[in-house]
Amino acid sequence: MPLFGSDTMSKRLLILAGASLSGVVAFGLLFTWILSPDYSESKQLQLACQWLDDGRWDLADQLTKDLEPHIDPESDTQWLYVKGVSIVVRAADEIDSYQNRLKLYEAIDLLEKSRELGFPLGYRGKGNYQLGVCLYHTYQWPQAIERLNESMIDYPQGRGEALKMIFSARLRQPSDHLQAAQEALDRWRGMPGLSALEIDQTYIAHARLELARKQPAQCFDWLNKIQPNSSQYAEAQQWQAITLIELSKQSNDSKQRDQHLSEAQAILKRLVVSADTPKDIRRQSFFLSGQVLRYQGRLPEAISVLSGARQQNPLSAEAITAALEEAEVLLQLKRFSEVIVSTRHLFTGIKDIRLFNEYWVSKDELRTRLMDIGNGLRELEQYPLALELADQLRIVFPPIHALRLQSSTLAKWAAVLEAEAAAGTVEPARSAEMFNHAAQRYEQLSMQELQSKDYLNLIWTAAQCYQKANQLDQANRMLETYLQYESRTKRARGYLALGRNYATKGQWKSSLEILQRCIRDYPQHPSSYEARYLAARGLAESGDIDAAIEMLQSNLWDHDLSPESPVWRDSFVELGTLIFQRAHQKLYEVQSIPDNTWEKSKGGFEMSYQDFIQAANQLGEAVKRYPKHPPIYQAHYLLARSYQLAAETPRQASSLNATLSTQARRKLKIEENELLEKAAIEYRRLHQSVSALSDSTSTNTIDAAILRNAHFGEADVLHQLSRFDDAIESYRLAAAKFPNQPETLEALVQIAECHRKMGRDTEAQKAIRQAESVLQRIPAELDSKFVSVTRGDRSHWQKMLGTLKDWK
Repeated sequence: MPLFGSDTMSKRLLILAGASLSGVVAFGLLFTWILSPDYSESKQLQLACQWLDDGRWDLADQLTKDLEPHIDPESDTQWLYVKGVSIVVRAADEIDSYQNRLKLYEAIDLLEKSRELGFPLGYRGKGNYQLGVCLYHTYQWPQAIERLNESMIDYPQGRGEALKMIFSARLRQPSDHLQAAQEALDRWRGMPGLSALEIDQTYIAHARLELARKQPAQCFDWLNKIQPNSSQYAEAQQWQAITLIELSKQSNDSKQRDQHLSEAQAILKRLVVSADTPKDIRRQSFFLSGQVLRYQGRLPEAISVLSGARQQNPLSAEAITAALEEAEVLLQLKRFSEVIVSTRHLFTGIKDIRLFNEYWVSKDELRTRLMDIGNGLRELEQYPLALELADQLRIVFPPIHALRLQSSTLAKWAAVLEAEAAAGTVEPARSAEMFNHAAQRYEQLSMQELQSKDYLNLIWTAAQCYQKANQLDQANRMLETYLQYESRTKRARGYLALGRNYATKGQWKSSLEILQRCIRDYPQHPSSYEARYLAARGLAESGDIDAAIEMLQSNLWDHDLSPESPVWRDSFVELGTLIFQRAHQKLYEVQSIPDNTWEKSKGGFEMSYQDFIQAANQLGEAVKRYPKHPPIYQAHYLLARSYQLAAETPRQASSLNATLSTQARRKLKIEENELLEKAAIEYRRLHQSVSALSDSTSTNTIDAAILRNAHFGEADVLHQLSRFDDAIESYRLAAAKFPNQPETLEALVQIAECHRKMGRDTEAQKAIRQAESVLQRIPAELDSKFVSVTRGDRSHWQKMLGTLKDWK
């Protein structure tokens, strides 16, 4: 039966077959004739299918272009088949090139639609085969295997190539596919009439399978079956080298390992220089040679070869993997800027991750190794370069991977800047800004990981970074989200962090509500200890010092908090501080009683005295326990101040009680002096400790204030003890610590007072004149400091010193 069902049409084809026109004219007449009304679109596409069978994909492709305006491409299975197969056949010679792999995706779309509609009659096997080829060369292994298996039913001619691809696809999948790969290989080898070429290909396949099974020693038996005159010999030699490389990785004997690598390198060099080596094998062998040099520790040589392999064919699998290896070696050599150059070349070669050839490394391994490079740059403190690599990752990988590297890098960089800010080498604002960037990335990352087990940890980390960035509202927003989704048993740390943030903002009411919930719901959770500490501070800020003291005492003695814990230490120091505050408050209240008498104030003085002594004992123990803890200096100051203010009780007992005997007054004076002597000793120890610290590190504002208060505290106590010469010496030492600053004025006026009390009026006037001279030398930019460290502003001092000049 004629192909098109018409004798006239058959004759036309015969006439065409016998025509001897020139190429262009012949094709023109051919298409003019075929496209005449006598030919339906269906008949024309049947002819195109036949042309494809005859290898004339060019004619078939041209026909689809001419017919496209006259048919519905979405519903014509013949057109879809012819167009799809034409693309596949056209790409066959350079099927692994980037452009052709991109075309294969177009072919897949066409052939999948044709398959859904039903391949043209008689072409189901070929259609599945060509679709399998496309899927195989775009690395869609499961789908490729399925289509190729189907193709063998109706297209037995392609069975050998189909089994070869199925075998390779199985090898490119996880190791649980190795048995299926063995079965495909057995079917391939069992085919009747295999050519010598095909038999050699099965030998190589056997070797690859043994290599995948981690049994490289058995590969050689198969590879040695291939003779030097075989067209597969070069590929077999390359697999010999690959096998030797794998053996070197398995060997624990360094000498044997070096021997394997040397043998592999010798084989690869022969393949690279031989004129008989196929182009692809030569390119791959050159890349492998660079790998071997790396394994041999010859890193500069490895970089040279890998760089050459990268440049030979920038879009090839070898070039991309060479760029990856090159970047790793450069990182190892700490040639950091060159690392980024290599990764930039790598991403230029990939362009579209769908088209990445996983022959040497899988997409997952590529991404993992690139992330390792980024993490390596981060750990080596190359933060800008790590962030640049993160930007490169966005080119081909989903944003989540770049966000992971960015967030961790920014957080690490911020932590380094935080330490530098603490040391005074950078501005704290830089650290805060970097923590803010890190927090934003962690928050973005959390939105990408909503279903991940890491989601809550990312939210938590974002909150911590916002907190360090002083973005407390943002931090609290993250913490509220965290508390919403975290399981109840794990919420304690969230409540603590939220309460801490409100405390930092001075919102003590909100802070106390949250902290008390943490304490109530999680009384034995580690977070509850810090919650009690912070809640005690909140209670004190709210004016309930007794409740605050009780909470700290409970934290220290009623639970399992270890004395080695920082929270125990802070609670211990804070307890002494609050007892001091309570004592000071009681002293202020009793001293404010109008028309005071001992009968009215005795109870108040004695209560404040007991608290001051208790505070001194508590703070003294804290100073002994934690001498190197920087906040202890404030506690040490309060220790000295406790003794000084405790001395007020025996002094007032003597002053306000007119009925006391001389012996009783003498006893009270001795007690007062003993307390003041203790205060002087502690003030001296304190300013010596702070001075020693200041000599080794930069003095910050808090240290300077404590140093000033300690010097003046000691001098004032010596003054109270009527040890005027010692007091003068202490005031002079204080003045020397703050030359041409407002503090000097206080010291000089007190020196004048000591001289006056000892009847040395000339010396007193000299000190006042010196104070006037110092006042003139104090620069105007320090005017704001007067009221914070002295009894008045500049004008007050001018008036006061003018008055003191007339002191008699």
